[in-house]
Amino acid sequence: MKKTRPEHQPGFEFRPGEYESPGMKRMQEQLTLRAIELLGIDSGRVIDIGCGTGYSTQVLADTGFDVVGIDPNQEMVERANERKLACSVGSFEEIPFPDHSFDAAVSISTLQWVEDYRAAAKEVSRVLKYSAKAVFQFYPESEEDAMKTAKAFAREGFKAELAIDNPDNPKKKKVFLVLER
Repeated sequence: MKKTRPEHQPGFEFRPGEYESPGMKRMQEQLTLRAIELLGIDSGRVIDIGCGTGYSTQVLADTGFDVVGIDPNQEMVERANERKLACSVGSFEEIPFPDHSFDAAVSISTLQWVEDYRAAAKEVSRVLKYSAKAVFQFYPESEEDAMKTAKAFAREGFKAELAIDNPDNPKKKKVFLVLER
């Protein structure tokens, strides 16, 4: 029996308790460190889109970034705030910050939940400064889906590239959308 992806299950939502296992924390930390490496910068104001309970937000803060996180799940945001992280409710399609607020954006394991990549690309473009960079790790369903996502961001003026770690190992394969203006 083929597993159904969580993002395709009507009404599915991660809850903080499900999200806070040691394995999940370790994976989020590793993916965030790889995203920072791909960003190629070591300071600036960064938005963590889909921050969950704040694992990636914490890694960004610990490595010297001025970071804020957003997540559509109020419970996740509350848990992140309990950990003294600056997080608020928001999503790829609705980022609650003024135009040109950030030097960079990072997102770990969230972009595949977006239904309208074009709307997400417009919103990310709106809140990033003109010389900004972004790295979004995600799990596209296919190569076609990955290319469709990259093209949506390219249409909004980003140089969009895919970085794929472990491309020949389906269980360890990680896809990163690397964006630059």
